Amino acid sequence: MTDDPAMGPDFTEQRFRWLVRLARTNYRFEPFGTACVEPHILWRHDIDYSLEQASRIATIEADEGVAATYFFLVTCRYYSLLEREARRQGRDIARRGHHIGLHFDPLAHADDRRPMAEIVAWERRLLEDLLGAPVETVSFHNPAQAGVLDLTQPEIAGLLNVYGGRVKTDYVYASDSFGLWRYKPIHEVLLEAEHPRLHLLTHPVWWTVEPADPRSKIARCIGERSQFLKETYDQLLRDSGMWPALAALERKRP
Repeated sequence: MTDDPAMGPDFTEQRFRWLVRLARTNYRFEPFGTACVEPHILWRHDIDYSLEQASRIATIEADEGVAATYFFLVTCRYYSLLEREARRQGRDIARRGHHIGLHFDPLAHADDRRPMAEIVAWERRLLEDLLGAPVETVSFHNPAQAGVLDLTQPEIAGLLNVYGGRVKTDYVYASDSFGLWRYKPIHEVLLEAEHPRLHLLTHPVWWTVEPADPRSKIARCIGERSQFLKETYDQLLRDSGMWPALAALERKRP
């Protein structure tokens, strides 16, 4: 398989499906902690913004017969796993055969005096309870900004640290952080197939139906969240019988 432009522009769902098919030609998809000795990939998704897009990417992978590891933020500003629909989406990802990990944001606990390991363990229990799936790995959210790049121990609070141990030293790493390729583009790494152990990080928010610049994708994600909240409020007004009164008040507004 070659880098075929017909497979769509970069950072689109079409392109993502092509990447998965390309990866399957030379590698096995494995979970973190695998003992596999054959060429394999640890493919992970950090869900920073959009559960909706994560669900779409998870569906593509399941359709292609592979499983990845999805890391959820318990302290996310853009989605809340306490919401019923968010929990449903997260559980659907697990039910599709994907692995669940904790995406831990140290800066969300900057005022917490407890040891980090204790907070990580608490978030792990919460995530497992919310999604009804085991959590065995942890990744740090924005590790450079949070000052945790030096935390390379193999485990934290009993969770495999994706930035530590053999994962750090024995795997070639590529990432699409900020909607831009860091190090070498993933498709180049996959096409070369020179390395038997790969650690690939992608963020579902960047892989959309239509191509767009990264900031536009974030703006759309924020807009969709705002629209959801507005529609939820409007439905509450209708269900409570208050919609006519509010509509009348708005008509009187100059």
